[in-house]
Amino acid sequence: MLFRRWRLEMAQRQAAERARRVVDARLASLPSIPPTPPSGWIRAIRTALGMTQREFAERMGVTAQSASQLEASERDQKIRVDSLRKAADALNCDLAYVLVPREGSLEDTVRAQAAAVLNKRRTSVDRTMGLEDQRAPLTDAARDAIVDLLMSDYPIWHDR
Repeated sequence: MLFRRWRLEMAQRQAAERARRVVDARLASLPSIPPTPPSGWIRAIRTALGMTQREFAERMGVTAQSASQLEASERDQKIRVDSLRKAADALNCDLAYVLVPREGSLEDTVRAQAAAVLNKRRTSVDRTMGLEDQRAPLTDAARDAIVDLLMSDYPIWHDR
């Protein structure tokens, strides 16, 4: 039973690793994403097109007040994806949304999490070893090897 569970977990980790490579490749092919304008994309694009809010509302099939509320909800980051898609359509645009890893890639994100787990564990061990005057330095090569092991064989997201 234990071996079967281990095999399942290993298969899941390998699947995650493959998925991570695929998603990272797709993300790498994206152009750089500009920051959101302070007024939001809807208003910025509508204004750049020379479209009034009333004209935008008519194209969406809503009142001018609803169009104004829609722009405000985007600016306040409370807009729904379906509403954003309808607004994009009214502006003759396509909606493309993507989650972009803060670390640069998903691989970098996983590596940073594994390193954080190692540091957390190492702090505890260092404290104990220091009390016994047995603290041993960790070389960069050893640290990288341990991080690689953690990435492939340890539930790194359980530690927070």
